[in-house]
Amino acid sequence: MSRQQIATRTITAVPTLDILAKRAVSFTYGLPTAGGPILGIADHNLEANVAGRVIVGESAICETGAAVDAATETRVMVDAQARMITWTAGNTIAGRLVPGQSATAAGQFVEVYLYSR
Repeated sequence: MSRQQIATRTITAVPTLDILAKRAVSFTYGLPTAGGPILGIADHNLEANVAGRVIVGESAICETGAAVDAATETRVMVDAQARMITWTAGNTIAGRLVPGQSATAAGQFVEVYLYSR
């Protein structure tokens, strides 16, 4: 579990609802649909209608929604709660695990290289 990130690009966004830190943010500044595309990762707890920072480039620390392990699949996608889970075919890839990253259960944190859209 990593606590390091290389957040080279961030934007200021005004979310439409509260979004927990280290969870995905949609292009409409809300929560993405499960398996859908993401704009970036909330750098801190975001409050609805209040400007906050979203990481959109390089890597970010992300909360997991289940066990993820680069030994089986390095690509990740978002679940229904905007957390990272192992990618499955037919869904949008949100990013790739940074080498050496893994989580054994939901609620842990991993460093992810974000995909730009």
